[in-house]
Amino acid sequence: MAQNKITCYQEITLLSSEEVNVNFLLCKVYSELHKILSEVKYKDNISIGISFPKYNMKEHQIGDKIRLFYYSCNQAEIVNLKKRLGKYLDYVHITKVRDIPETNSYIIFSRVENKGNKEKLARRYATRHNLSYDEAVSKYNEYEMKRNSFPFIRLKSNSNENYYFLHIKMEESDFHEGQFNNFGLSKLATVPNF
Repeated sequence: MAQNKITCYQEITLLSSEEVNVNFLLCKVYSELHKILSEVKYKDNISIGISFPKYNMKEHQIGDKIRLFYYSCNQAEIVNLKKRLGKYLDYVHITKVRDIPETNSYIIFSRVENKGNKEKLARRYATRHNLSYDEAVSKYNEYEMKRNSFPFIRLKSNSNENYYFLHIKMEESDFHEGQFNNFGLSKLATVPNF
């Protein structure tokens, strides 16, 4: 994927109401975005970054805006948000593709996963080290699971239909090129902050 720098973006605003709250819309729209990002990554070899301009760690909120960042405006045409999010058009506002404004500020949005409970860790440890489950559990007697406190989006797995939390961390950074995953997130690649 020979790409240089992000050149344009589109913004989705979630239009909540008394009947439909912003978190419900965020879950539904982001699930669709995940499917879209997965498809274009594998089918068209396109990596798209995402940011949340109203992300607020103190209030534990992702916010009601989602920005998609493209390496070219042609990628936005391939993604075709208005068509693909068609069933949500009464609940979202999607901007036209816009050029990135001048900025020297960059941020990283990355996924943060819990390590898991001690039973899950023990099963994994037993399998990897050829031990019995009881032996592995004894290794984790003092373990206390630390829950992360980052804002999250509740999603439903396409493979097993289970719900899970996608915890998202935001941090300021110097500019770094890189790839974005199927959620539009990265541990290294930055997106412009404006």
